[in-house]
Amino acid sequence: MTSKPFMTIRNTGFFFFLILGISFFSCNDDPGIMGLDIIPASDEIIVYFDTSTVIHSNTVSVDSIRSDEDVYTGNKSYNLLGSYMDPVFGASNASFASQLRLSKNEIDFGEDFTLDSMVLYLQLANVYGDKRQAAPQEIFVYQLTDTINLDETYSSNLDFESYYDQNEVLAHEFISPNYNDSVVAIKIDHSSFVELFSDTSNLSDNDVFQNLFKGLYLKSSQVNTTGSIMAFDMLSDKSKLRLYFHNYPESSEIVPLSAHSVFDLLINEKCARINLFKHDYDLAQNPIQHIDDSLFEDTLVYVQAMGGVRVKVDFPDILKWQDSTSVVISNARLVIPVLDNSTEIYSPIPKLNLAYIDDEGNNEFFPDLYNNGSFFQEYFNGIYNHEQNQYEFNIAMFIQKAINNEIPLNGFYIYPYATENPVMANRVILKGAKANNGIKLYITYIKL
Repeated sequence: MTSKPFMTIRNTGFFFFLILGISFFSCNDDPGIMGLDIIPASDEIIVYFDTSTVIHSNTVSVDSIRSDEDVYTGNKSYNLLGSYMDPVFGASNASFASQLRLSKNEIDFGEDFTLDSMVLYLQLANVYGDKRQAAPQEIFVYQLTDTINLDETYSSNLDFESYYDQNEVLAHEFISPNYNDSVVAIKIDHSSFVELFSDTSNLSDNDVFQNLFKGLYLKSSQVNTTGSIMAFDMLSDKSKLRLYFHNYPESSEIVPLSAHSVFDLLINEKCARINLFKHDYDLAQNPIQHIDDSLFEDTLVYVQAMGGVRVKVDFPDILKWQDSTSVVISNARLVIPVLDNSTEIYSPIPKLNLAYIDDEGNNEFFPDLYNNGSFFQEYFNGIYNHEQNQYEFNIAMFIQKAINNEIPLNGFYIYPYATENPVMANRVILKGAKANNGIKLYITYIKL
């Protein structure tokens, strides 16, 4: 282990304050402590700085992620729809299903009820893709034939073929998302719903109604060119299925304006919703190489939301610290640079996370993020730094526990923050440990 003295403190009375504050000193190239020349040398404490940790990194696939509404409720209530073709990540496709609810019980549309049309309105939150030449999205809407439940968990790779009838298309439209649009409107074929809404017994309450109308499924055909993924804010009051109807005798040639009405079916926190994703990396112009190949280490590694790829990292020589005298890890910064000029068209993932692998293969929070029942996200970091074009994590506690054999050394993953993974389409190309100026661990420590 090669380390160099970082600073010398000759007053042990300040030792514990140093442990708390050393992260501030670690950003200073030439720290100075006033009065060192008059403190006895016998009280000397030497602070060391080390960057020699060996790091291995490679890209691995993700089987699936949890993608039902319970994962992202309270964060971003988005459902994703569309497809795009990425020159590096290949084809990505997003579809979703959602229940709808009556806004009140005991609905009675009255005499001479005539359903004129139905329009699905979706609040557009953002669009991800190449904005220079995004291809139109071919969108299909179906009625669910099987129930999705609010109290069940669903994964992003769920085989959804049995949940709808592909031959019963409620809407088929080509949508070119306007980045200035706030709402996307899709006209629904209302002919199959006339009987449902004409019978008041079907509208007595939501249990009865949802047993008959189980919800909608929206999917997109895969584009062969750029394309885009649309994110819809489903809990917005602008997202709804609106019925347009009138009450007037059918024999009348002219229906007065006063006879026309609307009724909204709601999408709210009581509706089950599922995001579904597919990826095909082989279709890229310059595809990612050696996914899941632990024997190959590339200079670049890749992370993608929507349950795409992530990065596996190992510190194979971290136990070298056990061979030295006892140390206190006062600061450990994991710096993960982003590939230069890779974020202009496809914006990077706003926030990444780390999870170490326990002996059963489960993913566990880093102790620097979650400790004693509390989260310390601001300290842990992981937020993309635009100015430095990198991510950074503070993992001193993880390193200390690894040295003390309190955490298994099975490696850890870099992946999108869990509550954002199923509600965004972003991806990022990182400089791996093998690259020049790639992933690096900066450790500041004190020998006891």
